Amino acid sequence: MYQNLLIGTLLACLLIAGIVIAVKKPSSGSERIPRSNAQTGSDTMVVSDSAQTFSMELPKIWEVTHQKVMGGPQISNTNAKSPDYKARVEQPVESPSSLIYYETGANLYVYVSTGKIELPYHHPSTKIIETKSVVVDSIEGEYHSFVDLSIEQGISLDTHVNYQGKNYGFSFVYNPATYPQGEKTFMEILKSVKFLQ
Repeated sequence: MYQNLLIGTLLACLLIAGIVIAVKKPSSGSERIPRSNAQTGSDTMVVSDSAQTFSMELPKIWEVTHQKVMGGPQISNTNAKSPDYKARVEQPVESPSSLIYYETGANLYVYVSTGKIELPYHHPSTKIIETKSVVVDSIEGEYHSFVDLSIEQGISLDTHVNYQGKNYGFSFVYNPATYPQGEKTFMEILKSVKFLQ
C-alpha cells in the first residue's frame, strides 16, 4: 500500500517537474538525446528509453531527454517535447494547489516501472473525459483523457500498458486550442511503440 502511494505521488511530481524542465536547460541528471538517434523517414526519429525496454517514433524536431532514475520500482523516465511547448504554473494566494496552464505545443512523459501504479485520475477532483482500450505493440492498454483541479488550461492524455511485469505509462499534455493535432499525434506515437524486453 505504501509503495502504491509512493509511486502515485512520484507520477504527480513528474507532471509538475516536467513543466519546470520545459523552461530550463536539462540538468546534469538529464541526458539529451541526439535527434539523429535513428531515422525512420523524413519527419520522424526512433528513440529508446535509457533502459532499452521500448522504442517509439517521435517527430524529428522534438527535444528528448532521459531523466535521472531515483531507484526503487522506477526503471526509466523519458521526456519529449515539441519545440513550441510552453507551460506555466501559478500559485494563487487563496488556494493550496498550484494551477497549470498548458499554453502551446505538447509534452510527452514515458515512465517504466515495476509494481502497481496509482493513477492520478483516480483522485476525486479529476474529471475523466474519455476512457477506451487501445493496443500498443499488440498489448492491450487503457487510454484516458482527463483534467483535474490543477489544470487551468489544457488537457492530459495517457495510456498504461503492462508487459512482462513492467508497467509502461505514456502521458501527453497539450492545449487543444493551440495544438489541435494533439490527440492524433499521441495516437501515432502509441502506434509506433515497440517493446524491446
